[in-house]
Amino acid sequence: MVATLREIAAAGGWVLAAIVALSTLAWVLVIRKLLELGEVGRLVAAPREHGGRDAVALDASLCRLLTTVHVRGHRMADKVLRPLMEAARVQFERHLGLIAVLAVVLPLLGLLGTVLGMVTTFDVITVHGTGEPRLMAHGIRQALLTTEAGLLAALPILLAHQVLAARARRLENALWLKARRRAAE
Repeated sequence: MVATLREIAAAGGWVLAAIVALSTLAWVLVIRKLLELGEVGRLVAAPREHGGRDAVALDASLCRLLTTVHVRGHRMADKVLRPLMEAARVQFERHLGLIAVLAVVLPLLGLLGTVLGMVTTFDVITVHGTGEPRLMAHGIRQALLTTEAGLLAALPILLAHQVLAARARRLENALWLKARRRAAE
C-alpha cells in the first residue's frame, strides 16, 4: 500500500516537520552560497581584458591598493593584504558553519524521532499488551520514518558543505595569489 504525503507527515509528527524545515533552510543556504562563490570565482578567475566591468574593477582595486603599498616594500604589502584576505575569508566562509551544523542536527532529529516512536510503541504495549500489533505499528512507523528522513536529508547537505568549503578555500587561495602577483608587479 502506497502512503500519501499526508499520511507520512502524520506518522512522522513534529519531528518530521522539523527535519523538513531545517533541511529546506540548509538547501536555501547551500544554493545562496553556491551562487555567491560562483560569482566571486568568475571575478577572480577572469583576466583583466576579458572579465567585464566587475573583473576590471576588482583588478583595478587590487592595483590601486598595492601601488600605494608597493612603494614601502614587500613587508608592507603583506601587512595590508593580510587583513583584507582575512575579511575575504570570513565572507567566503559565512554560513558554512550553519550548513555543517544543520547536516549534523538532521540525523540527530531522526534519532529523536526513533526514540519517541519507540516510547509510543512501549506505551501501547504497556496498555494493550503485545496482542495488538496494529496499535504498535504507529510508533514503529514513526521511528522508521524519522530515522530515514533525518539520514536522507543530512547526507547530501553534508556533501554540499564539503564542496562549498573546498571551493571557498580555492577562491581564497586564488585571490591571495592574484593579489601577491599584483604586489610583485
